Amino acid sequence: MPRYLIQRTFSAGLNIPVDEAGAETCAAVIDKNSQHGVTWVPSYVTHDKTKTFGIYDAPSPEAIRKSALSNHLPVDNTTEVRVLDAYLRLTACVPGHLGGQTASHAGAAIYLATRTETSTVDLQRRY
Repeated sequence: MPRYLIQRTFSAGLNIPVDEAGAETCAAVIDKNSQHGVTWVPSYVTHDKTKTFGIYDAPSPEAIRKSALSNHLPVDNTTEVRVLDAYLRLTACVPGHLGGQTASHAGAAIYLATRTETSTVDLQRRY
């Protein structure tokens, strides 16, 4: 299933209490998301609580929009993303870090694909 990064702006700030009421609010969002095939993974909130950046698994950007509408949530930007794991041991891909072998001999490759609703950008870098 595709994964998306969703940016949202909350001009008055996002204030979800850290108590039972906040848990119920999040549970209601999760329930409505599931009606559209959307799974909320994590979200990150800016210090001033005016912007969030959330990761969601969903069948399409349209499912994200429908889910947001049913939850009364804004959607500023939707970008399809894939994971680039920081713990991939990228130093192993640098020549001289493989006991004398170059990384190309080891067949190391990093692939990153990012797709937005309007365009596709594929970046591939082989060492």
